[in-house]
Amino acid sequence: MHDLHNSKTPDHWLSIAKRINAIAQTGLSFTSDIHDRERYTELLDLTIQIIENITGIENEKLHFVFNREKGYHTPKIAVRAVIL
Repeated sequence: MHDLHNSKTPDHWLSIAKRINAIAQTGLSFTSDIHDRERYTELLDLTIQIIENITGIENEKLHFVFNREKGYHTPKIAVRAVIL
């Protein structure tokens, strides 16, 4: 578990907001309950507001970047090869 009181730098809060965003995205992927969907959607909106306040990036751009991927958030790895 992360210690929320240990550091108060903008980067620290940005990391927390991104983590909450990922948790909310995952929750939306696995819930079928309408009330949980509303809660997770509200969490997504709140994280965008936090990130906007820290970075100054427009809300619409942040929604595009953070909320375009649906599903469980995992590191994306790509392997490409050409075999002759």
